[in-house]
Amino acid sequence: LLDLKTLVISPKDINLEEVTVTVPPITYNNDTLEINAIAFKLDTNATVEDLLKKVPNITVWGDGIITVNGKEVKQLTVNGKQFFGADNKIALQNIPKNALEKIQIFNTSDRNKPLDSNLVANLKLKKGKDRSYFGKISAGYGSDKHYQFDGNLNFSTPKLQLSVIGASNDINKIPNDINTLIRNSTYKGVGTSVEYQSDFRQTGLNKGNVAGAQMIYNFTPDSKEWNNKSSLTADYYFKNLESSNLGDSFTITTIADDNQLYSNNNSSSFNTSNRHRLNSIYNYYKKSHRLDLSESFNIEKGENNSTNIRSAQNNERQLTSSNNSVSQNNFNRSD
Repeated sequence: LLDLKTLVISPKDINLEEVTVTVPPITYNNDTLEINAIAFKLDTNATVEDLLKKVPNITVWGDGIITVNGKEVKQLTVNGKQFFGADNKIALQNIPKNALEKIQIFNTSDRNKPLDSNLVANLKLKKGKDRSYFGKISAGYGSDKHYQFDGNLNFSTPKLQLSVIGASNDINKIPNDINTLIRNSTYKGVGTSVEYQSDFRQTGLNKGNVAGAQMIYNFTPDSKEWNNKSSLTADYYFKNLESSNLGDSFTITTIADDNQLYSNNNSSSFNTSNRHRLNSIYNYYKKSHRLDLSESFNIEKGENNSTNIRSAQNNERQLTSSNNSVSQNNFNRSD
């Protein structure tokens, strides 16, 4: 027997070298290309568009179109659903990068052409980030008391998407539909679109007031299948226009050296119009079944008033002719 007696062991701490666990920026999950948002370091105010511009082989164009290796992304979704319509810029320029978990890019079947496929990009949000609100308010005041104001507020939940808009100005800047204001009220919009600018081709003083709302309700918010859909989309749009034109001209017509004709022409017109438009559509997709129900209501009424006064005098300032006209027209259309 070997007696080792009492052994005293002194404790000793050994620190392991630091290990850093990183997330790969781009991975493949079966047939899905996944872009991990956490792997890209951007400013705190960065949006999804800023992130995509950092990814190789992905291009975001000025009109919101996305191409991957030159192939266009046909559909952009958020958690598998459309985000305030089909305009990519609304999602790209409003959703913050910090709310994003990953971007999934994959091919899916075309419902209308089963043998073809479409490239789809899905923005998968972090848990608890599927509720959002965003908007934009702008106002301006200039010379001759010209003004402009427009505002937009949007609210989103897994089931409901709601937009409320309003605008008023007298600088010939009138949107033709509700989607125009939503597209131009993005958080970091720097596109090349000029669809919502003053139209300098219009004459006179034009005042416009618009208001409206848009709603999208998903009855199947948790569905992950592309061919399983049940949603209701509705929008209301109101537009009021007031246009006034004043004209004053003076003409000298020489008949002979000592014979001239002096003509004065004064004209004025005032036009008003009001338009209400309501659209709604219900879509139901279930495997090989499809149901689309839509309605559209449009009513427009207005009034046109014009006055024209014309007079002519000779060299002795004697009245040679005079012509006055007044016209009024009312219209009312609905469909």
